[in-house]
Amino acid sequence: MKNFKRLRAAHRMIGLIACAAILIGCSTPAPAPAQPVAPAPDRSVSPDLLPRPIATAGPDDPQVYLFEPEDGSIVTSPVLVRYGFNRLDVDSGRYQIFLLIDQTCAAPGQIIAADATRLIFAPGSFDMEIELPAGPHRLCVQATENGGLPIDAPGMSFVVDITVE
Repeated sequence: MKNFKRLRAAHRMIGLIACAAILIGCSTPAPAPAQPVAPAPDRSVSPDLLPRPIATAGPDDPQVYLFEPEDGSIVTSPVLVRYGFNRLDVDSGRYQIFLLIDQTCAAPGQIIAADATRLIFAPGSFDMEIELPAGPHRLCVQATENGGLPIDAPGMSFVVDITVE
């Protein structure tokens, strides 16, 4: 009889511990979802995460893309534009990155000259603010050889459409 009482007491204790563990687990808030982390300074990102390139680059090919603004977003002016790249040595001085505003990306062989709607990202700079009037706009980031000649390869241009309020 003593063993039976001890066994029953042990079962109750196990049941209480299990209930307490369940209650603690249920009352602990779920961890917050992971926030996106700013890209590494070299702006390398898995090609699987990149939206809307003009032509798809292979997994080992260089490419450029826009982080901000996202395609289809509604923004206010001034608009922060942030670009990134994979496997492209922009620090060598051989390449320039252009932002074309409300234009199609330049065709191979068509030299891009900087002006009010064709801006060059400064060397070492990955973002710029631009003033845009209200309405729909198209932004194209495009890699060129130094001198403004577009690189004729998949993934060397990237387009987003946005609306400015």
